[in-house]
Amino acid sequence: MTALERQVGDTFRAARTAAANSQWPSCARCFDGEDVRAGYTQLRWHPNVRKYYCAVCRYEFSDLTGSPLQGHDRPLLLWAFLLLNGDPRDIVWDRYGSEVNALKRAVATLAEASLGNAWREALGVAGLTTAKLIPPLKQWVQSRRARSRHGRKTAHSPEPPEAA
Repeated sequence: MTALERQVGDTFRAARTAAANSQWPSCARCFDGEDVRAGYTQLRWHPNVRKYYCAVCRYEFSDLTGSPLQGHDRPLLLWAFLLLNGDPRDIVWDRYGSEVNALKRAVATLAEASLGNAWREALGVAGLTTAKLIPPLKQWVQSRRARSRHGRKTAHSPEPPEAA
């Protein structure tokens, strides 16, 4: 995990606490905040997301549970970039535009939530800008392209320019 990924994860946790107007974390199922144990998990796309365990109802949840980002496999760096009004075309190319449109819809949902506003403010206070986030995101896109099976193009992989 890079320092930038850690910083983005910390701003997300701070925003989550501010948006909830309470001491986070509390259990997403039984809302008990007393018997929650914290730890780090290595989720595939979220290496800096903290995972929690509620001793009362034995439920495991993460920082993303209950947020508009729950269930998405994009890194927090991408969501931070989009929330700061970055253009998805700077980092993702899709022949039909479906990936770009899906990202725009998802970030609009995030921006409308109180969490989105709090996170945007926390990113600004931390001095994170779209220019700082583009290089690691381009690296992420390249790594996804390299992982595509059998050389097939995926919606996440940019197509190389054709030779003239």
